Amino acid sequence: MIGDLLAYLHQLGVGIQGQTLFAGGFPLAIEAEGVALLESSGLAPLETHDDKGVAYEQRGLQVLSRALDYNRAALLIRQAFDALVPLKNVVIGATDFLAVVPRQSPFHIGPDENERQMFSVNFDVVVPYKKL
Repeated sequence: MIGDLLAYLHQLGVGIQGQTLFAGGFPLAIEAEGVALLESSGLAPLETHDDKGVAYEQRGLQVLSRALDYNRAALLIRQAFDALVPLKNVVIGATDFLAVVPRQSPFHIGPDENERQMFSVNFDVVVPYKKL
């Protein structure tokens, strides 16, 4: 899921994978501004009345941005937010995104240890459950 979303954001020009778009957090060795996608706690899986067991997962997604300038960090998170919110009933890479639903609007979480400004926003991502 994360890899597919990173490729999608890269395609839209939000950033460049491995340079300004990252999976799992920001690398310590890279000082650049950017956007990071992390899996987080989601909601309970969903069942349907016709099937036994889980039909859909509601995965959690956290998006972070950082930049030296507050306004730049706010712009980066807004670009990612605006790209992700419209995702409904679309296949990107190997993931079938039924809905990407924000839990809140982007918000400032303060500076990191190097005084770069950071923003965050959380999403619930609804995808079909794939049995092993």
